[in-house]
Amino acid sequence: MQPPQMASMLGIHQALAWLSPDHGAIAGGIFGWVVLWFLARRRRTRWPRSRVRSRQEEAQQRAGQVGESLTTRVFNHRLPHAQVWPDVRVGWGPRTSQCDHIVYGQFGLVVVETKHWTGTLSRVNAAHWLQANASRAFKLYDSPESQNAYHGQVVAAVLRRHGLESIPVYGAIALSNPRARFVSEAGRMPIGTPEDIAEWIQRLPPAPRLPKGERVESILRRSGAGIRRATPWG
Repeated sequence: MQPPQMASMLGIHQALAWLSPDHGAIAGGIFGWVVLWFLARRRRTRWPRSRVRSRQEEAQQRAGQVGESLTTRVFNHRLPHAQVWPDVRVGWGPRTSQCDHIVYGQFGLVVVETKHWTGTLSRVNAAHWLQANASRAFKLYDSPESQNAYHGQVVAAVLRRHGLESIPVYGAIALSNPRARFVSEAGRMPIGTPEDIAEWIQRLPPAPRLPKGERVESILRRSGAGIRRATPWG
């Protein structure tokens, strides 16, 4: 049994051949154009959503890269005595984590989650943030606080495995876009501009007998070296 679309197209072809019995070539040509029009229409109606999603994902990825680059520059300028490690993938068994920045210094280690979001941001609950733009468009996101708490747990687990549990592990959220404003009360970790986070890091108390940063960075990066994808928040 022919599909409905194919049956209708065959019907058109038969009708054209019956109306023009001495001009089969012309009928076949018309039928070919009808088929091309039909396929083009199906493509126009099927693809736009996937293209829109792809463009949105690309735009979000570019924005994230801009935010991370800006935050790296601020940290390098404001924290000259600390080491700034961007884009560190850490792995602990089945648990993996993609850390936007890790800052290491005499205070210990700070895992920073960077967001280049815009608009007014608020905490809905422990698991979600709400974004409200000037156009009154609302969007719900996974909580960066929960994401970064997870990152910190994975980092701490890797350090413990290598006997470095004495290194203090902190977390912070950097909002790199100047058009972003967080309006909820303070939570379990500081939230602010990269400049705010750098100032907060400078006030952290010193920790005794810390290993060299090169060793710590090598341990963390090697733990995630063979991991292709960080989950659940990469």
